[in-house]
Amino acid sequence: VIENLFAVNPKRVDEMDYGRVLPALSELSKPAGKQSWLSLTNMQGGDNNGKLDVKILSSVSNACFSLLQQDDVVVSRSAFTALRSLVRIVSDLQLEEDSATDI
Repeated sequence: VIENLFAVNPKRVDEMDYGRVLPALSELSKPAGKQSWLSLTNMQGGDNNGKLDVKILSSVSNACFSLLQQDDVVVSRSAFTALRSLVRIVSDLQLEEDSATDI
């Protein structure tokens, strides 16, 4: 995922490869997908015992934070949407955990 977020256009020097960056950000924003936040953190059937892998989350979220500062509005908005999706997923997981412990 990080390779796609920082992909450089092979034909133009110092230009990002929008054909790889934007789909990677879009995939992160999806609730479930091959490279969504949940699949990256082994939440679905991984060996992480249902807990978030903070190393992966921090690496990919830092990449998204750096893309927020891009001059291209489409890239920065897509990065914002991906980060908002992460916050929503983590808060939903916390609510589920809190409700499970209240019972």
